[in-house]
Amino acid sequence: MILAATDTAQAALERPLLLLLDDPAAELDAESLAGLLDAVLGLGCQVVATSLERGSLSVPADASVFHVEHGAVRAVPAE
Repeated sequence: MILAATDTAQAALERPLLLLLDDPAAELDAESLAGLLDAVLGLGCQVVATSLERGSLSVPADASVFHVEHGAVRAVPAE
């Protein structure tokens, strides 16, 4: 993922982007993951992130979290 390219694409499109992150916690150590999430939140775009482990991603207070299992989707209450 190239964050600089995201800024360029957003400027070119002149509209918010949707960023998809597929289980970023699986490939990054805690420090790198925290840096990635801070950078992503600073982009000001919509973000959809998947995670195999609940709690592996820091989620902003105003974010929506959903649990998907066996084709069923349910909202997860804020912690």
